Amino acid sequence: MKPGRVCGGLLVALVTAVAAATDSVVVATLEKTDGTTVSGTLAAVSPTAVTLLGADPVAVTTVRRVVIAGPVAPGPVVVECVDGSTLSGTDFVWEGAAATVPLGDGAAELPMQRVRSVTLRRPRAAGDTPPPDWRAVLPESPQTDLLVVGKPEEGSERLDVVECAIAAVTADTVTVVLDEERIPVKRSKVVGLWFLRGAEVGGGTRVDVDGGRLTARKVSWTPQALVVDDAVRLPAAVLRSIDYAAGRTVRLASLATERSETEPFFGTLGRMEGLGPYFAPRFVGREPAALVLRPRSHVVWRVPADARRFRTAVAAAPGKLPAGVVVTVLLDDREMFRRRIDDATASPVDVDVSGGRRLAINVEFPAGGGMGCPLRFTDPVFEK
Repeated sequence: MKPGRVCGGLLVALVTAVAAATDSVVVATLEKTDGTTVSGTLAAVSPTAVTLLGADPVAVTTVRRVVIAGPVAPGPVVVECVDGSTLSGTDFVWEGAAATVPLGDGAAELPMQRVRSVTLRRPRAAGDTPPPDWRAVLPESPQTDLLVVGKPEEGSERLDVVECAIAAVTADTVTVVLDEERIPVKRSKVVGLWFLRGAEVGGGTRVDVDGGRLTARKVSWTPQALVVDDAVRLPAAVLRSIDYAAGRTVRLASLATERSETEPFFGTLGRMEGLGPYFAPRFVGREPAALVLRPRSHVVWRVPADARRFRTAVAAAPGKLPAGVVVTVLLDDREMFRRRIDDATASPVDVDVSGGRRLAINVEFPAGGGMGCPLRFTDPVFEK
């Protein structure tokens, strides 16, 4: 028997024993870069491979996403990190180098130097008015740590900001240092903590968990724990997805067009002062932005180096009736996708652009005549 098969058998046996002991079988779906999917019991995730029980490891470079169904229930305590990651749970405790955030049946542990801010709120009853955002009262350029205290006042809440050094957080108190004196503040009075930290750029992989989202350079998972960047440790059961494609994605909105032509139904309209931008291609909404194209449009982009696929979904703009508008996607003048759009149902677009140089999108008037309507392309991206 080959050594690789022995190791694989031992891994299967180990995972089966752990799952049986903990009653925590995790079913995952792997979305691969070639468009196929495979599902099964998740056995392990390493920085280089994803393994399903009884199957060979799948290289991370060939996986777009790992998806796990499960509840997502944000807690009242929200931790924001210097790289933009967030975690929410039922509490926040910090003494020493690490902070703890209870999640589900376990707790997340992370280095305190990663924590930028903490929202300390008690759970609200259904229908209660949301409290004011304590971050809105922070100074524009803080020079110290900040403690925000909330005080009920005439049916609302007054927020006071205290400049200090935050030294520890327990279940009952927040310890601050003022004029070299350590002062305990009742936890029940504190609504927010802000730590003086420099911003950091997170990794390209996105990890969604029950109650949060993290950016990662390295992800590992076993039935015992989820570990991000060898520094943040979370309960295994909170994992909801690992999006490897997020780090290999180039959004179309970030690229300049190489060529853009638009000819409205009444051609003179596009040449009238002030109306040109109305008919021209444009991106709308915050990231991820959607691309809006009107008939007749022809737009060309250069394909990023090492891009493998172009993905989006196309439908009529909200509230519009396309009546047969035709969209085509071309790679180096070769037609790769054609669809007649008759309603607001989204049609997925998935084009292999490996080795291609230019990608073009054409939007034509209905074949039977008429003006047609604008089409909306949701989050168009190139994936490497």
